[in-house]
Amino acid sequence: MAQLLLWSEGMLRHACSFAAIAFVALLGCPYSCNALVGETYAQVTARYGQPVDSVIGEQRYLYRSNGLSIFVTFVNKISQSEIYSPVNETHKFTTEEAAMILGANTDGKIGFTRQKVGGLLSDFFYSDDGKLYALIVSAGPQAGRLITVSSLK
Repeated sequence: MAQLLLWSEGMLRHACSFAAIAFVALLGCPYSCNALVGETYAQVTARYGQPVDSVIGEQRYLYRSNGLSIFVTFVNKISQSEIYSPVNETHKFTTEEAAMILGANTDGKIGFTRQKVGGLLSDFFYSDDGKLYALIVSAGPQAGRLITVSSLK
């Protein structure tokens, strides 16, 4: 049980960090990041192409598009979470790139507000309409490499 708890905390930290990076990337991402949490499988696949991998028995798919790995989780056939990471293992998202990723998830119409959460290796951002949150890994080995955008529904 202790191992599961430690793993869960670590994954939460990575997810939080990843989401924060996504926010920064949306501001000036050199990648074309136009995905939207809330899209259907068909819409996501039309945007990114066929998935390159999936989690058997679950609605989780890995896409590669425009220099990014995008891990998408679907619930009831609707995208609920998207995790972005550069394919280039040495690249770290800039603040502008993270902002571009976050902006793409709201069509650039809704802002995000940063929420500092003590003790985590990530920065949290909440959409001003209360529908999305983002985590950007800000410390540790994945700092600048992961952005997670998820639905609050």
